[in-house]
This record gives sequence, structure tokens and C-alpha cells, in this order.
Amino acid sequence: MIAACYRVAIIIWCDLTDHLPNYLLIANTNTKQKKEPPSFVRFYSDVNISKFKEQVGNINWKDVYESVDTNIAYANFEQKIKYLFY
Repeated sequence: MIAACYRVAIIIWCDLTDHLPNYLLIANTNTKQKKEPPSFVRFYSDVNISKFKEQVGNINWKDVYESVDTNIAYANFEQKIKYLFY
């Protein structure tokens, strides 16, 4: 398959003439191809879920439990979970 930034011109050979087939391929370097962002896929298999649960169980939650400010406690909680999840 030819990418969208190329143009193709073809003359099809016919038995009625003695001309040979002609092909012309021109690359248009001024056209930028759109790059799609990479897609990230997460597999929620039983093994991966078990690993995640084990890692959550191994976290030291002391700074979350002992925090007086709920915003700081949640920020600490979120940081720990995101570290494991991503």
C-alpha cells in the first residue's frame, strides 16, 4: 500500500500499441503525516490483579494514616497508588 504522501501515475500497456508501460512515482515531502498518539493497553488478567494487590499490601501507609490534613493524606495515598498502577 502506498502512503498518502505519494502520488502515482501509471500508463497501462495495451496490445494495440507498441509502447511500453510507463510509471511515475512522486514523493511529496511537503506533506506531514499525522502521527497518532501511542495507544496504551492495560491487561487486567488474574495474575496482574494479584500482583497489584500484593504490592498494595506491601505499601507503608503510615504517612497516610498519621496525616492530620485530609488533602495531604489523599495526595500521599494517590501518589502511592499511581506509582504501582502506572
